[in-house]
Amino acid sequence: NEKHPQEETFDISEFTDITMRPIRWLWYPIAPVGMVGTVLGEPGIGKTFLLADLAARVSSGRPLPVYRKPTDQVVHGWVIYITSEGVPDQILKPRLYAAGADMANITLIKGIMTKEGDYDLLDIRHHLVPLVGRIKRDNRKCVLTIIDPIASFVSGKTNLNDSAQTRHALDAVARFAENADVAVLVAIHPNKDESLKLMSRASGSIQMSAAVKTAWVVADPKEDDPQNMRYFSPYKIATVPFNKKEALPFFLEPADFKHDEKTIEMANLRWSAETVICDIEKIISPRANEAGVNQTAKACAMLKDALKNGPRFSDELFALAKSLGIGDRPLYAAKAKLAIKASPEHFSGKWKWIPPDTWPEGEGNVRE
Repeated sequence: NEKHPQEETFDISEFTDITMRPIRWLWYPIAPVGMVGTVLGEPGIGKTFLLADLAARVSSGRPLPVYRKPTDQVVHGWVIYITSEGVPDQILKPRLYAAGADMANITLIKGIMTKEGDYDLLDIRHHLVPLVGRIKRDNRKCVLTIIDPIASFVSGKTNLNDSAQTRHALDAVARFAENADVAVLVAIHPNKDESLKLMSRASGSIQMSAAVKTAWVVADPKEDDPQNMRYFSPYKIATVPFNKKEALPFFLEPADFKHDEKTIEMANLRWSAETVICDIEKIISPRANEAGVNQTAKACAMLKDALKNGPRFSDELFALAKSLGIGDRPLYAAKAKLAIKASPEHFSGKWKWIPPDTWPEGEGNVRE
């Protein structure tokens, strides 16, 4: 009487029935149509200026910057901009205006209205599916969707530090991209651990880099920055060969303008005509190859000492780890190794980390 899944519950295709076709690019090789890419960068580094410049170019049908290979393709279409920007009238719209956007071709989404008429934040796990229908009913051709930043659009039940939950969230975005036939670019922030390789620097799970088709980074060259220059460089492209040490520079320049007889101060983005060779890994993760203490072992030792007298609030432990140069990822790894549990504290709403009755043997020994 053992029950087996019914065959018709599976989404099955024979490869003999699948027709191969070339990738269509909104922006080669950054944004493939029907797929998801990420743009990684510190807050204030220029990610949103870059995404606003892309939205402006697409909305008004102007050529896109060239990375290595001219395509002679001009994409002109509708852009959906999903952002948590709190003052779009003072920040985002002036950026788009300064970049030459066609405002009639860009739609802003900040949240959703519930059936009860209440406002709620958009959740990518659940609310992108009905958006596909809205796109298909519109007379305009949607070609690009921007999500900036992704962390603002997951519910409190989704933990982006959990690999499986992050994968499920990104799978929902990937299904949206495929079903709506749009290119999706997602803005993400890096974690603070400069000892990690670039693929692991995206805040949250490594799936932020692993589960997408293209992953690009905006970086500040620091010492070599005479003209407010930034680098835009790939660290993953799942479709075409690439050189992760080849970056396309851009510059932020003043772009003040008059509106309703008032001066609006704004910056605009100017792209370089040529790529440059740089070691983006060293810029983003300068400590990635340094020898010394194993970070997870160091985090284990810290947690054993910090929790020797009982549970403590997680925010205290993160602050302590940061003061010791321990990043979030090794701290979570140490938590799992030491079988530490997390539980909400009923009155404050904070989370406590609770040590096990007996520490696992062999953990927390710091290697030099």
